[in-house]
Order: sequence, then structure tokens, then C-alpha cells
Amino acid sequence: FPALIAAFVASYVSHFLGLEKFSINLDVAVTMDSQTIFKMIILGMVFGVVGGLFAYILGYSKQFIGNKIPDLSKRIFFVGILISFLLLIFHMGRYSGLGTNLIAASFSGESIYGYDWLIKFLLTILTLAAGFQGGEVTPIFSIGASLGVWLAPLFGLPVEFVAALGYASVFSSATNTLIAPALI
Repeated sequence: FPALIAAFVASYVSHFLGLEKFSINLDVAVTMDSQTIFKMIILGMVFGVVGGLFAYILGYSKQFIGNKIPDLSKRIFFVGILISFLLLIFHMGRYSGLGTNLIAASFSGESIYGYDWLIKFLLTILTLAAGFQGGEVTPIFSIGASLGVWLAPLFGLPVEFVAALGYASVFSSATNTLIAPALI
């Protein structure tokens, strides 16, 4: 009964707030043999390093930019102009927003470039370090999913499977959480 109430409340709140529910049905067959498990361990380490680097570089960048431009209004203004310029240069805004476009592309077979994850990684850090608030979790999901798409052929595993591993693993590492990514 409590789970039913929680589901109803979550559904009502997300509908009331206009939030979208994002779900993917992974319909891939993966044989869990020793070779696949070894590949997954290596992938986990790669995703862990990327998530850890995200957290570390974000913390360092916030401090660095904060010291260089202490006034928050000026920092947001000047770095915002730089970010706007960079977003126009890099595929006319492909990396703007939360990155849901990259997540959808990762799981639907659309074009994901090998550098998508890196540009989203750097622009997200720059945006958050400048002082813009909000939008950290979903960009981390998009970084992980697009990195997974890039790594899947290198490991000979299904793209959707590795994208899902990246989606949850980079989030887990960047946020230093365990239970939420396991449920994802």
C-alpha cells in the first residue's frame, strides 16, 4: 500500500510540474560469461574514472573561476558569453540544455560522435563552475550514455547495454552514490 501511494504521488507531482518520465527498455541479449564480466569490470573502471574526474574538475574549476572573478554577477555574465559562443561553435547548440537529446540518441541508434561525451563534460563543468545552478544530474547521465556508445564497439558489446552501464556508472561515480544508480 505505501508503494502504491508513493507511485501515485510521484505520478501526480511529475504531471503537475510538467516533468517527463524517461525510460528505456533494454532489449539486448548479453551472455554473462567470464569474458563479458571482465569487460564490464574494465568499463566500470573507465566510467568510474570519468565520473571521478567530473567531480574533481568541477570542484577545482569552481574554486579557480571563483578566485579569478569573485563577483558572481560578473562571473556569470562573462563566462555565460563564453559558453554561448562555444555552444554555437559546437554543432549549433547540440550540447546546450540538460543533454536529454544525447541520452535519447544514445538509446535510439542516432548519431553519437566519439567526442560528444567530452564536450558535454567540459561545457557542463564550465557552466556549473561559472555559478549557473541546476542541471548537474541529467548532464552526467548524458555524459555516461554517450561515452558508453563510443566504448561499446571497442569492447564488442551491444551499444544500448554499454550506454546503460555508462548512464548509471558515471552518475554513481560523479555523485559518490551507490543505491540510486543500482536502482537505475
